[in-house]
Amino acid sequence: MDDVIACSIMQANVDSAQAGNIGFVLKRIGNTCVKLVRAAHPTYPDFYSMKFFESLRKGEYDFDFPAYQQYLQDHCEQFPAGVYAFAVDTRNYDLTSHQSLHDAWLERFCISEVASGERSEIRAIQIETSFLGPYHDLKIHLVYSGVIEYSIVTPEEFSHPPFGAIGHGDLLIHEVSLTENKQALIHELYFSRGSVFRIVCENFLHEIEILNEPCST
Repeated sequence: MDDVIACSIMQANVDSAQAGNIGFVLKRIGNTCVKLVRAAHPTYPDFYSMKFFESLRKGEYDFDFPAYQQYLQDHCEQFPAGVYAFAVDTRNYDLTSHQSLHDAWLERFCISEVASGERSEIRAIQIETSFLGPYHDLKIHLVYSGVIEYSIVTPEEFSHPPFGAIGHGDLLIHEVSLTENKQALIHELYFSRGSVFRIVCENFLHEIEILNEPCST
């Protein structure tokens, strides 16, 4: 019978100080880790897939992180510089990182129209999001500009633990990719409730707000 073990995913071609434990469970056959898998609650039957992520009907989810990072590197020139820097930074996924979006909680999701022109007739969709970091010592802000498309789906029942009165639950996975024509960005966020936020846009900004910063002496 195959063993299921917790493994550290080390980013290839990245300084070891930046590469970390992405914290997924890998299925091991012999001495080889062959599949990213993490057990979850099997009650919610629907599933969702991204380019490198899939929430399975059995209540598990897979995320091929090395292939995802290779995809980003292969298309680096087609991403805005700031978006690429955000997407390839393993600290934004690493379980041990304070700035990781994994296990972050959504605090704000605001849709607005940015107007210009003499009569404010030229209008563009903007989305602003804020998350409380996994260690509750910082906030993560993402501002999407030139939004072309967005969707929000939230099921009645939770797909993964923890359960209870916790809103959308923990943010489990997020993935940045390009549209098929390579003309726009896609940022998809998957929460433990099974909620999925999918935003297609021209660009987005990433900022970190430190909470309770120690006073300088």
